[in-house]
Amino acid sequence: LDAIGKESQRTIEAHLTDYEAKLRTASRTDKHITSTTQFIRWIADHAGFKTASDISADGVNRYAGKLRDDGRADRCDSSGGGTRTPDTRIMIPLL
Repeated sequence: LDAIGKESQRTIEAHLTDYEAKLRTASRTDKHITSTTQFIRWIADHAGFKTASDISADGVNRYAGKLRDDGRADRCDSSGGGTRTPDTRIMIPLL
């Protein structure tokens, strides 16, 4: 549990650095890496997430509301149908 506790206190940026490396190792394109990590940064910034332990569905949903209010909600997840909101699963790799 100590390891989980320590990881949860790392900054979002520290996790994103590791996540970018993982995506590069998986041969993802630069475009994919940039768009994915930027999307995570936008959510984290809007929700006020500084560390992994700050991540919550409520914060992601607030960002979804902002996108909806800005008329951009249809671009937020990959589920493929209906009214879309940011896919909370995008934050899971940070944990």
